[in-house]
Amino acid sequence: MAVPEAPRIERTRKQKLADAALVQHPHRLELRGAPESLAWPSICANCGSATAERLRVRKAFYPHQLRTHRHASGFGRYKIHSVDIPFCPTCIDEHHRTMPHVSAFATWRSFLLNPAHIATIGFAWLLVKIAPDTLAGASDPAGRTAALAIVGGLTLGLLWTPVVVWWSTRPDRLPPRSDITKACDFSGNVAEFESERHIYALRNKTFADALAAANPDRVWTAGDQKRMRSRTAIISAVLLAALLVARLLMWYFTGK
Repeated sequence: MAVPEAPRIERTRKQKLADAALVQHPHRLELRGAPESLAWPSICANCGSATAERLRVRKAFYPHQLRTHRHASGFGRYKIHSVDIPFCPTCIDEHHRTMPHVSAFATWRSFLLNPAHIATIGFAWLLVKIAPDTLAGASDPAGRTAALAIVGGLTLGLLWTPVVVWWSTRPDRLPPRSDITKACDFSGNVAEFESERHIYALRNKTFADALAAANPDRVWTAGDQKRMRSRTAIISAVLLAALLVARLLMWYFTGK
């Protein structure tokens, strides 16, 4: 089965950004569903030979930023995809041999040197300075309850800040990819108002054909693209009309 030509006419901004961020391989495929849910053929993504082995490839994507971005802020505002992609033993060995080395400090640097730890230090200092006297001076039940609340709040802050920093910097600790694992590159979600969809950049034609053949009902076609554009235009028009009506009603009832 030949890989269908990617629908490039009237592509959305998401699709354009996703396509530009991918490795520039000769074969493109757009498939519905998360990468983890695809049927992956038993063919090496790099050389096209038969294989039963897999390598886990992990990439992080942030909302409204389809290209990976290592400095986006916000607790939990990212999506990590972990995909077991087929590679032959020879290519797996080459991957391990050529995979970029990253030191432990470089891996954890964004966590260890994060400015948010100023709050961690602050909570620790306040606990050391305030907790003993606060608890010792609370003799009556009401005062002791208030003292425990203060100490508990400081303790929660001391524990919560590192957790937030650890979670927000988690994408920085993903293992680096090698030239081998980049043979099958994938984008973030490019869907608009429909179900999840991703673009794949593929080095090997045999693998690209097999991936399309293994997921025939998920292949995004030019017809799908046209229908999606029409549906998006209709939904956008309805939302705009609803906003205009809401604004007119607000002006009518409040004069603002």
